[in-house]
Amino acid sequence: QRQWYQEFWKEYFDILKLDDVDQPIPSTPPKSTNLYFMMPVGANNAWVSAYVAPSSKRGGVYLTFTKSFEKSQEIFNRLLLDREEIEKSIGVTLNWDNDGQKIYISVPTLGFNDLNNLPDRKKVQKYLSEMSNNMINAFRNRLELISKEI
Repeated sequence: QRQWYQEFWKEYFDILKLDDVDQPIPSTPPKSTNLYFMMPVGANNAWVSAYVAPSSKRGGVYLTFTKSFEKSQEIFNRLLLDREEIEKSIGVTLNWDNDGQKIYISVPTLGFNDLNNLPDRKKVQKYLSEMSNNMINAFRNRLELISKEI
């Protein structure tokens, strides 16, 4: 299973095109369901993650923060002020989930039948790569600016 995920994410990397050339990307494909792009709020406190969930047959991309990051609520509220502009730049309506403990700002999930089926696999990888790029474009600079201001 670990090898399967590594191959899936390697293929994702092959088609991934990030507009932000300064965005660090993982040095090796992960061996699990999630891939992480760290965001500039310091000490690995926030990241954009692309994921596949074979059990629910869904894939997606989200931004989240560590539960222990004390500035996450303030940053979430600042991002909410730019919600319309952020969603316009990404090209989709995002889910803005915040239960006071954990925050997830996510693109709509994409369903699939079987990631071993090449058309399904390619469709999911294309969606994840495009949404990863769009999420990084929308959030990376904003997060950097906000983290300097608060």
